[in-house]
Amino acid sequence: MTTTHIVTVLNGAWAAVQRNNPEVPDVMIVTGRRRSKQENTIRGQHCAETWHVNGRDGRHAEVWVAGERLAEGGTAVMQTLIHEAAHALAKARGIKDTSNKGRYHNREFVKLAEEMGLEGPPMSAGKSLGYSDCQITSATTELYAAKIKELDEACKSFVAPAEPEEKPARKPSVKARCQCPDDDNEITWTKKFEKKQQVTGLPPVLCGICRQAFVPEDDPESPGAGILRMLIGGRED
Repeated sequence: MTTTHIVTVLNGAWAAVQRNNPEVPDVMIVTGRRRSKQENTIRGQHCAETWHVNGRDGRHAEVWVAGERLAEGGTAVMQTLIHEAAHALAKARGIKDTSNKGRYHNREFVKLAEEMGLEGPPMSAGKSLGYSDCQITSATTELYAAKIKELDEACKSFVAPAEPEEKPARKPSVKARCQCPDDDNEITWTKKFEKKQQVTGLPPVLCGICRQAFVPEDDPESPGAGILRMLIGGRED
């Protein structure tokens, strides 16, 4: 099993976009998994002047389609290709369509995306992404119906979503209580503080209400708690 068929179909879809938009240049299309947590929401990416092709001078852009995006089917992937083609068209026309290292998409990008068959968002998504979320229209979906069907078949292979990492269970914190009635007053007792008390001989922490020392709950890994109880006569529950 290889990615050859997927890339072939992606290239065919890009060629279809070029036929309808002759100014869109050739690019090198690649796919693969998202490489870091910072890319978790990225669907695709246009990187200008990245590849030397066939030993010739000059450089081609790269268009990367996230392998996870393939799982969403042909229409979603076609939308991503048209989005990246809008960036390629901006580069060809010398239009500045993004800022903030390519993340913020401005209104110039929206004009190009709509020219190519996407619909701009009703408002900006903020300073981070701007007007990035342009959606494919029903008319554009119909225009590229044959290519979308091919993409649907090719995209039956895709990068599986990463399994969520299991965070280690946090040990419950140890509480220390004073002599206030009904446990009205308590603090969190830390190992660091306990060790400091044992080493430096710090006086007990006193409650500002009952003026009695806070005593930590018994903890099998905290022998200092039992010792402190004996020293200051703390209560037993």
